[in-house]
Amino acid sequence: MIHNQNLCFKNLLAPMIKDNAAFDTMTEIDTAGFDYCTVVLHSGETTDIALAAFTITESDTAGSGHAAFFTMGSTTQVDGTATSGVNAADEIQAIEFDLRKRKRYINITASGGDGASVGNSLGVMAILSRANDIDADNKTQRGLDQLSRV
Repeated sequence: MIHNQNLCFKNLLAPMIKDNAAFDTMTEIDTAGFDYCTVVLHSGETTDIALAAFTITESDTAGSGHAAFFTMGSTTQVDGTATSGVNAADEIQAIEFDLRKRKRYINITASGGDGASVGNSLGVMAILSRANDIDADNKTQRGLDQLSRV
């Protein structure tokens, strides 16, 4: 199997716009059976202010007991600079972590900054990798609606 076919895609936050308010409809994900996770934040073209807050949380129990293990602005990037919220149009940020050192359930919290007119346009996806047992041709197992290979 090609390594890129051993991935599962989970939507944590469908793209939406918030101005000076918490994003809602976060989706908790079950990471059982995977070794690594990359959380990808993608701002839309309408973003005019940095995120007010962004955290990644974990829990042993689905739906409750979540505690933050990543807080934007309180951690360091791989190049040594501090993390900051997405604050420009079409910006992409990634947070990578080893699931073997984390609890089973992952979720996020995010709040939009107080923009001049729009605020934040944001979508967040988790890419789970190194699955113990995944069918590379099963789009449902991989968290996809469609799967094409050329």
